Amino acid sequence: MDLAARGKIVPNITVSYLRGGPFSVPPGESNTRKIDELKPGDRIDVAFKVKVNEDTKPGEYPLFIVRATGVTPLDISMHEIEVKEKTSESIEQEVRKAVTALNYAVTTNIGNILSRIDEAIMIGIIDIKENVIDKSVWNDIGIYCINNGLFRQAEFVYRKMLETIQKCEKRNNEQLHKGLALHNLGVALYYQGRKEEAKQRFSEAREEDRRTYGREEAKNKPAQTALTQLFGEPVT
Repeated sequence: MDLAARGKIVPNITVSYLRGGPFSVPPGESNTRKIDELKPGDRIDVAFKVKVNEDTKPGEYPLFIVRATGVTPLDISMHEIEVKEKTSESIEQEVRKAVTALNYAVTTNIGNILSRIDEAIMIGIIDIKENVIDKSVWNDIGIYCINNGLFRQAEFVYRKMLETIQKCEKRNNEQLHKGLALHNLGVALYYQGRKEEAKQRFSEAREEDRRTYGREEAKNKPAQTALTQLFGEPVT
């Protein structure tokens, strides 16, 4: 809604919409906006979020907007709001928007956390050698993502885990175990339907297990189990 001053200074303005009919106030929102002052030539846009009740039938409904200064009404205006019937397409669009927003929020937060983990490892606050074998600060995040169907985010976590491991290997001139990261990256890829990529990561994880534990013990590790159960590869 657009507000403009008309030839004089107007202080303490409130703009609100009237609740009733099919319209109500969404949780956490307000049906009132306050403006300290409008001067001649000023123009202010005011926006509201309005909830349409679930049982409302499609059609046009009046929404009344009241402007006042203090307790004195300035004017009231009516706006026709078209309520459309929900279709499978509109519901799908709503779901896609919600998923996109969730993915963005989760990915952004995870990225920030992973950056802090990387910094903590590089300055020695976290010992990377204690986080690459059977438990890991990365794994707690990655498993949460996998358990909640956030497979692309899980892939991101394990790629960052590998990236940090490789940085430490280069800095310290020593090999670190990458089997856990590679195996769980394979899981994240497999759940995305990227089976050939997943198989490659499982194979790389098996080689890491063989290097770290020896060939016999590596047969009982998750990488070999994944290759056998998902791709029918014999235990070797």
